[in-house]
Amino acid sequence: MAATIKGIDVSMYQTNVDFAKVKAAGYSFVIIRCNNWDHTKNCVVKDPLFETHYKNAKAAGLDVGAYYYTWQTTVSGAKQDAVLCLDYIKGKLLNTQFTLIWSGRKLLHAVKRYAPTW
Repeated sequence: MAATIKGIDVSMYQTNVDFAKVKAAGYSFVIIRCNNWDHTKNCVVKDPLFETHYKNAKAAGLDVGAYYYTWQTTVSGAKQDAVLCLDYIKGKLLNTQFTLIWSGRKLLHAVKRYAPTW
């Protein structure tokens, strides 16, 4: 049987994370959200805790990955988000997964249509 590894997902909604305690509890990795929607500016911005979470997770000896959440429904919008995403993670050593997460009914429809076995 394969070994089980445990990880956590954090973003600006998890403040004051003690990553040393996370590591001591048997977790080996953290996936950090790198973006957020700013309702006052009505645009995508870098998650305000991304840098802090990244630095502290690395210092605790955890493997680090990232994810970018997008609401885009067009190719041009997706390209814009890809540029932002690459800017947000530039220079970061991600030693576990990077994930791009799409939200919305159009994607769900595409998945059901083109990948019916999922």
